[in-house]
Amino acid sequence: WVMQPREAVGKALRGSLERLGTDRCDLYQLHWPGFFADAAFWDGLADVYHAGLVRSVGVSNYSAKRLRSAHKALADRGVPLATNQIQYSLLLRTPEENGVKAACDELGVKILAYSPLAQGLLTGKYNENSLPEGPRANILKERVTEVEPLIAEMRLMGEANGGKSVAQVALNWCICKGSIPIPGARNAQQAEINAGAMGWRLSEEEVAKLDRLSAQYSKMPSMPLAEM
Repeated sequence: WVMQPREAVGKALRGSLERLGTDRCDLYQLHWPGFFADAAFWDGLADVYHAGLVRSVGVSNYSAKRLRSAHKALADRGVPLATNQIQYSLLLRTPEENGVKAACDELGVKILAYSPLAQGLLTGKYNENSLPEGPRANILKERVTEVEPLIAEMRLMGEANGGKSVAQVALNWCICKGSIPIPGARNAQQAEINAGAMGWRLSEEEVAKLDRLSAQYSKMPSMPLAEM
């Protein structure tokens, strides 16, 4: 990857396609900025797009400045930039503050919001006496009591929207913000719950209220390199 980043993009893709047993994928993304090799990685994306190996290309964890550079470089080669996968949720709204969301909206780049449930904090299933196992417990234990008023309001909104869950309200907020949330799912039941965030919308008033409520809480940890 370091020595031949442009060629590596295509090589990695072809290996993935072979393992998947297909000759084309819908979306191919760079997971992190390439920093000193950015331009070469973008050329690699353009190469596989023009080779017909992908239907669209995207990036991940890109700042507004880096996003604009990638968008221009790809546009110069006739390739649309489809996505920027970033951390975004009611409890991590940094993309609204640092210009990333504005840049995505302006350029027509769709946000893929990872960790849209704030590592489970926005599911409403945890409290100070019931925390997840592992490292997440340390992150959530200092926040779970703090966000109880927000969770309570989300429960009321869910009930007012046909009995939706807290998690579905959190995901629908992302959708109303113009992003595509990509929550995790460990089983079919969780996948069905996630899918229940689609097919309806919070009202503008509800979105605005969640904006106001969530603004007062401490932000979830995020990736510092995404600011570069």
